Amino acid sequence: MRRPPPRRRGLSDEILAILSADGDPKAFELLVRRYCSAVYRLVSGHVHCSDEAEKIVIDVFAVLRWELRTAREARPVCTVLSRIIADRLPGAR
Repeated sequence: MRRPPPRRRGLSDEILAILSADGDPKAFELLVRRYCSAVYRLVSGHVHCSDEAEKIVIDVFAVLRWELRTAREARPVCTVLSRIIADRLPGAR
C-alpha cells in the first residue's frame, strides 16, 4: 500500500532545505514559491529591465538548488539567498 506524500506546506524552511538537499523536488518547489516574489522585487529594484531581473531570479534559484545539495553545513535559506543575490547583482563585485 502506497503512503500519501507528506504535507509540506507547513514545514519550516530548514526542513524544506533538508528535504530538497535529499532530492525532493516538491520541497524545493515550495521554497521557490515562498521566496520568488521577494527575490524578484529585490532584484528588480536594482535591475530596471524585467527580462534581466527574471534571468537573475532564475539563476538565483538554480544556484540555491546546487548550494542546498552541496552544503556541508545547514544555513538559513534567507542567508543563502541573500549571498547568492548579492553575488549576481550588477556592480556587486
